[in-house]
Amino acid sequence: MVSLAGLSGPGRILAASAQVDELDESHVKLRVPSQSLVPAVIDSIRGAMTKLMGRHFQVEVVVGDVQDETILEREDRERAEEKARLIARFKSLHVVQELERRLGDLEIKDVRED
Repeated sequence: MVSLAGLSGPGRILAASAQVDELDESHVKLRVPSQSLVPAVIDSIRGAMTKLMGRHFQVEVVVGDVQDETILEREDRERAEEKARLIARFKSLHVVQELERRLGDLEIKDVRED
């Protein structure tokens, strides 16, 4: 949601540190750990989501303990899972397997899909 909505600055920071309690086509309920919310920040999230969805989007923010994965944590986990998938696919190539057979286990830190 954060990356898709094109948020930046304080809006991105707030959304990234939030837990999504509810989400549908026209509403999101975010749980944040702090009351230091500026209405303009919430308005920026609302504006970005409205633009993304193509219609009015309601943003509700509640303050409370964030117990589940935050948006940023979820994005980091998904990015790491995708990276691991790409590395596994790369290592399954015959030429890579042959290199590993001859040279030993290759430490591959990153792979691009192109």
